[in-house]
Amino acid sequence: MKIRIWRYILEQRRKVLGIKVLLHGGCDFSMETSAAQAMIGQIRAYVPIGIKIALELYSTTATYDVILTDMDRVYSPATPTFVFLNLQNELDVPRLKNFLTDHYFDKLFQ
Repeated sequence: MKIRIWRYILEQRRKVLGIKVLLHGGCDFSMETSAAQAMIGQIRAYVPIGIKIALELYSTTATYDVILTDMDRVYSPATPTFVFLNLQNELDVPRLKNFLTDHYFDKLFQ
């Protein structure tokens, strides 16, 4: 309960002060580009209200706050990575929401 109150306070502070926090996410999927774009659209539908996130296809030359993938690959150890079991699997949705929310507020605290 205390964590939710702190998140609420931080979100209100962000609104009042006009702080613009955007979580930058790279999406690395084992499918063709058009299917990956559809998957990114599906992920956007699961993003909790109030969490600002920009999702794009993963590029090795870009820097990300988080990486979302369905593959077992090694990425930068400094970048938090979420590995999907299967997005159609309802178990991934709450985990994804928590992952994005936690890292958004981590960035907000910085």
